[in-house]
Amino acid sequence: MKVLSICTILTIQAMLALAQAPKQFSFQGVARKADGKVASNAMVGIRLTIHSEAISGTTVYQETHSTQTNPSGIFNIQIGGGNVVSGTFAAIPWKTFSHFLQLEMDPLGGSSYTDLGTTQMLSVPYAIQAKESTKWNDGYPVVQKFEFGPDFDPNDPNAGNDPDASKYLLPAIGDGNRLIWYPLKGAFRAGGSENGKWEESKLGAHSAAFGSDNSALGLASMACGVGSSALGDFSAVFGHNALATGYAAVSTGIGTQSNYKGSFVTGLYNAPHGSGESATAAPDDAIFQVGNGTGENDRSSAISVLRNGNAGIRLGIGFPEYPLDVGGRVRIRHNGSTSGIHFNNSQNVVDGFMGMKTDTQIGLWINNAWRFWIDAAGDGYLHGNVIQSSDRRLKRDFAPLASSLEKFTHLQGYHYYWKDKDRDQSLQTGLIAQDVETLFPELVKTDEKGFKSLNYTGLIPHLIESVKELAKQNAKLEAENAAFRADNRAINQKLAAIAARLDQLPSPRVETTAK
Repeated sequence: MKVLSICTILTIQAMLALAQAPKQFSFQGVARKADGKVASNAMVGIRLTIHSEAISGTTVYQETHSTQTNPSGIFNIQIGGGNVVSGTFAAIPWKTFSHFLQLEMDPLGGSSYTDLGTTQMLSVPYAIQAKESTKWNDGYPVVQKFEFGPDFDPNDPNAGNDPDASKYLLPAIGDGNRLIWYPLKGAFRAGGSENGKWEESKLGAHSAAFGSDNSALGLASMACGVGSSALGDFSAVFGHNALATGYAAVSTGIGTQSNYKGSFVTGLYNAPHGSGESATAAPDDAIFQVGNGTGENDRSSAISVLRNGNAGIRLGIGFPEYPLDVGGRVRIRHNGSTSGIHFNNSQNVVDGFMGMKTDTQIGLWINNAWRFWIDAAGDGYLHGNVIQSSDRRLKRDFAPLASSLEKFTHLQGYHYYWKDKDRDQSLQTGLIAQDVETLFPELVKTDEKGFKSLNYTGLIPHLIESVKELAKQNAKLEAENAAFRADNRAINQKLAAIAARLDQLPSPRVETTAK
């Protein structure tokens, strides 16, 4: 007995099974014998095959059934509930491709099937797919899996010319508010598209962008805000007109630019610096910056840290040339016990300190003792000697000093008191710089306010020359003195000889006459 046809195929409803059961839909048909009479109360074998994209397209699913007809020859089966021959019913990509159902029957209930024809599947299986949308309302997990269909091989050199490729590509979307999920690139967009930044060619693989007029072109990049661009692979931008071109770079804020590999920038209009490229690191790349600029033409950085470890604060458009480079004065606050800076020796042991000795003294602590400090009155204290460079090899244009003694005779020393109440108010002894300047101008310096300072140490060479001149004068006087003493001795000797002769003369007689 041969089957003549299946006179009616009725798709009654899409049936969703309980809990974890696979999704199915009902299929009803009428089995007739070769003579046209219905096959009443007969056990028949059914094989169902689902093809993708065409009647003779790739088989994506196949199953068999053994079912009983009723007195009218009608049988009912659940497609998706039979004995699976190949494929997975739940994995059929209903929304991606057209599908066609091929029906085969063995009226004897065996597996010698006769092909009864193939017809396109219309609404019922797609209603099953539509059921997925209810998950958004019910709070269930929603997972979309992307796979190329069996009709398309992305590794084929001619894949770009394959007409089946176009269905995977994002169509032109234009500008305006859009919500885009692009499975081919795994890219997501939500917000406003402007200037064509969300067209297919401008979407980075596995990228995401939210906001308005943002671009995420780099691989696995992210852009949030307005007018911001994440162009480097694995880069991210957050803010307004922020830019990240470096590999794995991050830029946040307004008008910030993060151009170097692994760099991070925040703030406003930073001043980028570096010789590296987006994916190539260089020692002078600024890898961390806090911008404090005011606009595109007034970029500045409050903080900059280079890849080589140099850090700068308040350098503006400059870059740090030292481990710590500060543009301005640094303040070190007192913690209740001290304030200052410690220094390590070559053994990495703290051996020096510069800071506050007391509330009115600042100095240097070296080798477990204060060696030098200055107090609030400006007085300096030194435990040791002042040693200055004086090697002849360091000097040139020598000229002897002249008239030092004479010049000193014109100087006047004074006792005095300082007018400035912040200076030591005890009795002072010294010279007047203006007096010294007229005689020794090289020893007096004048500051930008006109106040004069005196190099007292510079008077020492003049004192030495003055002592030498006094020594010469003293030697001359001593020589003259010696000559005077010799002459005096000679005169004394002559006088003594004369006196001796006089003593040897007879005494004169004196005769008197009596009158």
